[in-house]
Amino acid sequence: MAIKHLPAKLRTRIKKETRLNGGKMNPNGVIIYRGKSQLNGAPIVAVMTGIANPSSNPKTGKMYQIYILVDNGKSAVENHRTGEDYAVCGDCPLRGKYDENGEYIKGTRVCYVNLGHAPHSIIKCLNAGGYVDISGDPELITELCAGHYIRGGSYGDPAAVLALIWQLCFDAAASHTAYTHQWAKAKFAYLKQYAMASVDTASQALGAAASGWRYFRLDETSQKLEGQKEVVCPNTTVGLECSECKACSGLTGGRTASVVIPVHGSGAAAFNAAA
Repeated sequence: MAIKHLPAKLRTRIKKETRLNGGKMNPNGVIIYRGKSQLNGAPIVAVMTGIANPSSNPKTGKMYQIYILVDNGKSAVENHRTGEDYAVCGDCPLRGKYDENGEYIKGTRVCYVNLGHAPHSIIKCLNAGGYVDISGDPELITELCAGHYIRGGSYGDPAAVLALIWQLCFDAAASHTAYTHQWAKAKFAYLKQYAMASVDTASQALGAAASGWRYFRLDETSQKLEGQKEVVCPNTTVGLECSECKACSGLTGGRTASVVIPVHGSGAAAFNAAA
């Protein structure tokens, strides 16, 4: 993987540091946050990937991808099954439902992220000590993000991460995307500058708009809400990549319209069945 474009300080660390077994570090990702979840205080980690080998995601384009994960040595699948993923997802309704014992009820998860894919491989690399940790170097985080396209929350809610991290990443980036289901909580109001309020119903959309948020609304048909300024996600209408669209960056950039998109991803069938 090419790393010549990365900051010199980071290139040096990637070459000099080693994994727990003495192997080479993964040059395609770095840890930008490792600490307590701002949702429940549990240990979490934010890993930025795609820095050496850009994402091939046809929807987002070549964006640096940030995964927010529970930092307890377990897989993303296991953390979801036991409900420990609350530390990174909060009360997001797309997580699914849990029984009285706290166990996940199979078939109720609606989230588009496949936990057996990227989150699984990233946690595996993380537990092997495969990523350089730059969480304590704010200047390096800023330098790494400068002029690049950032996807803040390829998995996990940005509200779980310390606010400073998003300021460092997003203020330096050429553009970014971010979404939060925690928009109704006053302590996360700062995120409206950077993130879209993730809403799943018309009433939630109206509530978010009334609180000053631009929102990102899932809908079976992408039908616009009467009385609301909405646009249908351009990726679904004309194939425009997120890196070029730049619409889902909260209040950054001066956009005023909110975005509606047909439900998509691995949870689409469950969403449509529950609607």
